[in-house]
Amino acid sequence: MDDTMQEDEKLVFEEQFGKDNPMKKVTLDCSICKEKIDEQIIKNTNKVYWTEGHNAEPINDGRCCTSCNNAVVMPYRILKSVMPKLDDINDSLTKALYFAEHGSEEELDEWLRECVKVSKSALTMVSQLKLNTDKEM
Repeated sequence: MDDTMQEDEKLVFEEQFGKDNPMKKVTLDCSICKEKIDEQIIKNTNKVYWTEGHNAEPINDGRCCTSCNNAVVMPYRILKSVMPKLDDINDSLTKALYFAEHGSEEELDEWLRECVKVSKSALTMVSQLKLNTDKEM
């Protein structure tokens, strides 16, 4: 317990959480695959530090296991975050194709440059994303 707490704060804390504040272990099922949610363990001590899984939103409003978090939830979140960039790429390609048939060479070149610019921006954004794979603690 925090030694900087005042005595009355310590008493309230101990009353609510117990003197040694042992972590409350819960057993939950994954809201995606329905299997038991895995415990998060500190590797060098094998001490369980979390049993309540990961936030499964936007897939659903429940909790999920690490496997579903890494295979379903995180990829979905990443896709949703890059979708506007993919829409921008699609729009610029559509305009470039239009000008390839109906416009001048200068207009086509301008839209091809726009395609490259938007694609580079999307690639930069995706390359900066990092997934938490829970491999290190």
